[in-house]
Amino acid sequence: MTGLVLSAGCAGLCALNVYLGFVRPPRVLRHYAQAGAIVFFLLAFFSAYFGWREFRAVDELAALIEPVPEVVGVLYVSTAGEIQAIARAMEKIPGSGRAGKTQAERRRFAEKAESVRTRYWRVDTTLSSESVMGFYRDQRNRLDWEIGADSELFLALRRGSETLIIYTQHDRLRSITEVWYLHSHGDE
Repeated sequence: MTGLVLSAGCAGLCALNVYLGFVRPPRVLRHYAQAGAIVFFLLAFFSAYFGWREFRAVDELAALIEPVPEVVGVLYVSTAGEIQAIARAMEKIPGSGRAGKTQAERRRFAEKAESVRTRYWRVDTTLSSESVMGFYRDQRNRLDWEIGADSELFLALRRGSETLIIYTQHDRLRSITEVWYLHSHGDE
């Protein structure tokens, strides 16, 4: 939800910069407003994308495993491929300072980003760490995942060549438990 609010704010600032840079440009601010319009457009686009991904995070997680009950917040963590796409988009902006990278370096980074098939989520819940681990120790809540490693705050689950790691951490300040999910595919 935060991403969508940020996106709306950036869209408003983008509109203001379009007005000041293109519609009614004062001579002094024209170039700054035009650059600001481009930057705020990109910020609005990317924050909307990640806000949408955050909104869909629980559904994506539910496709893998039963999400922990009593969810009060969700954080979607970007994949390496998404970070690479943002870097490529930012390179196209004149004066972005990315000229030092050679084509070969960018290609190697892109290949590495595409080879990493790991996704992360963080779900905040009002349950304790013990309750979360107890929830996932129950076979009914794990679907077809088998426990590979088990400890007080950590579970490693396996399904074929896939691994799902569940880690909990209690946040005393907010009185919630953070449940981190790391899903990765093995070599196929």
